[in-house]
Amino acid sequence: GAPEIEQMHDELRRATTSAMALFGENLIQYQQSEKQFLRRLEKVAAASMAENGTAPLRQRLHEILKVFSTALAAETVGLYFYEPEQRQLRLVASTGVEDGLMDEYVTPLGAPSFASRLAGAGHMLYIADVAKSGLEVPEPLRKTGARSILGMPLICRGVLFGALYVGVTETRLFEPRDVRLFEALGERFGVLLDNARVHDDLNA
Repeated sequence: GAPEIEQMHDELRRATTSAMALFGENLIQYQQSEKQFLRRLEKVAAASMAENGTAPLRQRLHEILKVFSTALAAETVGLYFYEPEQRQLRLVASTGVEDGLMDEYVTPLGAPSFASRLAGAGHMLYIADVAKSGLEVPEPLRKTGARSILGMPLICRGVLFGALYVGVTETRLFEPRDVRLFEALGERFGVLLDNARVHDDLNA
């Protein structure tokens, strides 16, 4: 009857209003969180360029990776630098592993490795289960027991600087908001690397 239909419409309107308020609140929290982590990246970069570059950005890579690790609740984060002369990627920093394992893993472009596939794809790459992917991954990543990984190439002004990944120890489908946060932080990190290169050139 009409009274029941009107009551149903009232309940739907209240539910819609409540859902919109909840969505708006979550969106504001996400935006604040993204800005917070972007500011942390900026702070590390600014400190690295202070005092005529006495603490260059490359000496603060672990601080940078800790920001990614916290933001995405990842057990491990790894950073590759691209070496254009040799056309290869070198793992230069990683969280959750021993520092002695760094700089030993190198993979050329075109190799059947996760890093090479990531650099060649030019966009984000998600692996649900590292062990079943058939792709070569560095020993530091294996030692952490990472299972699901999400990676992205670091590109600024069309120049490939390297690649970045986050890994977790369970099978995890990263939520769209996590992917967007990772993308935003990665894009900003690429810009910071480019700025650091220009800064070093000016100092030289």
